[in-house]
Amino acid sequence: MTRDEYLSALRQDGGAMAATSTSALGTRVPACPDWDVSELIGHTGSVHRWVDYVLRLPEGEKPRRDGGATAPGGQGNLAWFREGLDSLISALETTSPDKPVFTLTGVQPASWWLRRITHETAIHRWDLQDALGTADGFGADLARDGIDELLDVMAPRRFDYGKFGASGQTIHLHATDGEGEWFVTVGPDSLAWEHGHQKGDVAARGPLRDLYLLVWSRIEPDKLDVVGDASLLKRFQDASNI
Repeated sequence: MTRDEYLSALRQDGGAMAATSTSALGTRVPACPDWDVSELIGHTGSVHRWVDYVLRLPEGEKPRRDGGATAPGGQGNLAWFREGLDSLISALETTSPDKPVFTLTGVQPASWWLRRITHETAIHRWDLQDALGTADGFGADLARDGIDELLDVMAPRRFDYGKFGASGQTIHLHATDGEGEWFVTVGPDSLAWEHGHQKGDVAARGPLRDLYLLVWSRIEPDKLDVVGDASLLKRFQDASNI
């Protein structure tokens, strides 16, 4: 995806969250059972503000853990979220994509955060809409890139290899509505993946939208066409700690 495509997706998904009715703020969020909608918005807004803070730091300065901000709570989260989203987008637009900044995986170009925060917002937008029974899908390019991003960044960072019982098991994901195949190998202490068609211990076939939600543990494996050891998919979700 291009820089403009990420920014467009972030505006759209963030805008959808900011447009939430105040009457829905107390609704519980199934995908994040400890939160209601207001708390989900507050969490996402806090992440936005922390990334904004990191992007604006002088080059080479390490961020403080308390450099972000805490949501005010309740109905106040909506206006606060919108203000933070607007500031974040401004920071992303005005920061050189090549500026070295602190990230979850060490110092990376600022473009790393544009990708990460776009997917963070997209998934939580879906969480919010799912709670309200209005869940919309994702563009094919966003979903495809989101699977790559999770396998690149989020899953390896959090994966519990012991819980999975990792010993070289293989997972094949196959999109049925566009280009997209992933072959994942879970070793005893590492996760490797590549694009391409190979026979795995388990294969999951379905729309890109559903494969994206699957790797993010938002839907159960039985929502897809599964061949082989289906338990590996659930174990992958449980071990990913997403």
